[in-house]
Amino acid sequence: MHFGIGGSEDGHLFYPKKVVAFRSRIGEGGYIIVDKGENKARLQLFSKRGDFIRRLQTPYLEYVSALTVNEASHLVVFSSSVMMFILDIDLLEPLVLKWNDCTKAIGEPSDVAVFRDRYYVTDYKNHCVVALNSDGEVLCRFGSFESTPYPIGVDVSTNGDVLVADSHGNHFHIYCCATDGQRLQEFECSQLKASYFNFVLACMQSGASKAYGEFYLIFQVSRCVGLRLTSEDLKKILFHVIVAQEIGEWHISETC
Repeated sequence: MHFGIGGSEDGHLFYPKKVVAFRSRIGEGGYIIVDKGENKARLQLFSKRGDFIRRLQTPYLEYVSALTVNEASHLVVFSSSVMMFILDIDLLEPLVLKWNDCTKAIGEPSDVAVFRDRYYVTDYKNHCVVALNSDGEVLCRFGSFESTPYPIGVDVSTNGDVLVADSHGNHFHIYCCATDGQRLQEFECSQLKASYFNFVLACMQSGASKAYGEFYLIFQVSRCVGLRLTSEDLKKILFHVIVAQEIGEWHISETC
């Protein structure tokens, strides 16, 4: 499946930057896509079939650094000014349920994942992951330049293992740890040069606590977009794919 028409009008996509799937409490859900609006971020809502529904009016968001959907189906957004917003988007006009100033906790948010009411935010500037509660309070902090340099993606498995992605040093690197930051294992692809390529990681969950099945890395796009875990196969997209059939064993698959 693919959808979208290039353009700056509402319902079109103009340099799309981030996308997140969501489940609505009153409807079927769909996708929220962040792209460029009138000199600020534009958030648009699309159905599961890719039909345009509406634009989310968020004048308080100039630039979106990270976003996710929590267990209550609320949209959680981190702005470039390191403000955390929790929004109810089932209403015609998004309702700000809560907002927090996280400037003292995070230098530069690049991605966020939620697990059991904890928000794991990658801090690109400080080479770490910060775990926050819904009030923006720091629960723990882990990572360093040696283990998570310039992190650009984070996700949490159903077992509670936190995976942090980076492509620093011209190679793909995944750091796996417990929710308290204790290192479990690392995965690396040093044979292929990242050289500022962007990538998305979709990890096939095998059900084993410390085994993650097949890794899919999509690269050769404009910039890093993050890391996501999925229980389904990777959908066809128009990029090359790097596949790790086993942990630590990488190769390039054919173009999808």
